[in-house]
Amino acid sequence: MYYLDTSALVKFVFAEEESAALDTFVASRDLAVSALSRVELRRVALKVSPTQLPSCRAADSRRASRSH
Repeated sequence: MYYLDTSALVKFVFAEEESAALDTFVASRDLAVSALSRVELRRVALKVSPTQLPSCRAADSRRASRSH
């Protein structure tokens, strides 16, 4: 199992240089995301680009198989 922190989740919502590589890496892996990271991701989206908030929910449903 791999734990994704907020900095990794941001790459699923905002296109960054490493976004594609991370997406490929996690495609077939069991992932964990903390509730705190989910809150932090939404705070980043609200600050940087509120229109990306729906992408945060999509990142949660695609990437988080378990919450810790």
